[in-house]
Amino acid sequence: MRVSDGNDWDWRVICENWQLSTQYVDNNVEGKRTYWYKVLDQTSGLDSNLMSITTAATASFYKYDKPSSWALDQISLAAENELITQELVYDFRAGTTRAEYCRAVINFLNKWYDVWMPGWAQENGIEVRGFADTMDYDICLARALGIVNGTDKNRNLFSPDLPLTREQAAVMLRNTLEYIGIPTTKEYPFGWADMPSVSNWAVDAVDSMGLCGIMSGTSGSSKIFSPKSAYTHEQSILTFVRLYEYARIELNDM
Repeated sequence: MRVSDGNDWDWRVICENWQLSTQYVDNNVEGKRTYWYKVLDQTSGLDSNLMSITTAATASFYKYDKPSSWALDQISLAAENELITQELVYDFRAGTTRAEYCRAVINFLNKWYDVWMPGWAQENGIEVRGFADTMDYDICLARALGIVNGTDKNRNLFSPDLPLTREQAAVMLRNTLEYIGIPTTKEYPFGWADMPSVSNWAVDAVDSMGLCGIMSGTSGSSKIFSPKSAYTHEQSILTFVRLYEYARIELNDM
């Protein structure tokens, strides 16, 4: 970690292994002074955003940037439960790509089953087929498990770098629940106000995720889903926490 009190920059080792946690404490500071932090991840070679902190007695900082206040507690819980992939913490407000979300789904299944899913798939002879535009194993495994589809069936395209939309996320979350054996069918509609703008292939999933409490609306107390809007990293992390909690509760009730 690189730290400055406004004069010179110094390197300081806070932690040699980031794990999946996002928050660390620097006890080597004076109270009521402003410090600037940049974190170097020696594995990836990535620098964090510049963080300015006016300290009380210690400085708490995040590896890359600080999440929104409404997401803070859930992101800490996700880190504790190993539900965060590294790429989702680089920029919490950035849009999640389709590839990033697939890898997060496989990470969720690693945690749920307490196995390394790629190794399990190979041991059990799961046929994993690639797409014309990606051979990323996690993406291809998610396809083999019935969790994700491509964006162009005729050309066998997945479009890994396209932004993930909220309705696409809903479908993947619903499919993940069904894969692990948790039912999502409800007897009544959730009643999103903008349901007519949801794509036909996503209607059931969007409704289910609202009823399950895994996905919430985008406009305060109103039931606005915004199906075509991009899904951010911090929103993605929150839904995996909710998915994990919902699945555990439903499993205990079965």
